[in-house]
Amino acid sequence: MGTHKLLNKLCDGVVLGERFYCREVFNEVNLHCSWRHNKWMAKLRHNYFNTPWAIISVLAAVVLLLLTLLQALFAVISYYQQAQSH
Repeated sequence: MGTHKLLNKLCDGVVLGERFYCREVFNEVNLHCSWRHNKWMAKLRHNYFNTPWAIISVLAAVVLLLLTLLQALFAVISYYQQAQSH
């Protein structure tokens, strides 16, 4: 059994009563983890951004995409300026 499965099953069958001193924090963590956006972000980080090189490569791809869009925009602007001058 993997470590993450062991930790996930650590509290199986445990009942937390009214006097549980971390009950409020526990409820806030459960609420935070139940939001769909937070689950999606956690899966994204775990599956795709688990190494610094993955993050760097995604940032490089975004920069290249933005530069390509910028180049296309300037090409279109240049075309229309030449068309208007003739």
